[in-house]
Amino acid sequence: LPRREKNAAGEGFAEALDRVDPGRRRSSSNLQEAVRVLEREGRRNAALGLLDQARLALLDQRMHGEEPPLEEDPRAVGRELEETLRGTAPPSAPLDAAAEPGLLPHLRLQHLVGYPGTYYSYLYAQCVASRLWGRQLRDAARATDVLRNRLLEPGGAVLPDLYVRGLFPGDPRALLGDDDQGYFPNPEDLLLELGIDA
Repeated sequence: LPRREKNAAGEGFAEALDRVDPGRRRSSSNLQEAVRVLEREGRRNAALGLLDQARLALLDQRMHGEEPPLEEDPRAVGRELEETLRGTAPPSAPLDAAAEPGLLPHLRLQHLVGYPGTYYSYLYAQCVASRLWGRQLRDAARATDVLRNRLLEPGGAVLPDLYVRGLFPGDPRALLGDDDQGYFPNPEDLLLELGIDA
């Protein structure tokens, strides 16, 4: 997708994908190869789930980003995105399928009254979990301190960016972004865990 269609929330994933495919338009062959590697390693469902979440996030960025489309029919936007991503993986639901004329079921915006943007939350949680496991929890002696004192004790009393920074003291790359554009977790550990070079 053109860079203007990415915002800060998705920039970390875009940067990671740019390392796999350093072009302005995403090449489906590199994403297909990443899926094939994961499939050979018996992790097809993990790969397809990750790609499906990324597809929904890209659709959300396209429809609700800085430059939303002017078309009245959102199915055209879904078709355009499907064409860009063609061959990466079979979608759980086609992005251009409409339950009712002019509506896309993927864009129900239920997150306005419930859990915000679950596809982002899912990807972000995977990024944090991979980094936490690889850098903090493999050492059993530190696991109790990390889990009890840093993960569970604060509860919801700490702002999300401070919470993630507290999980990774002394790691300035745990969160990327800034105060103006927002923060997102570093995807490097997740990509390495999935066998995708970051």
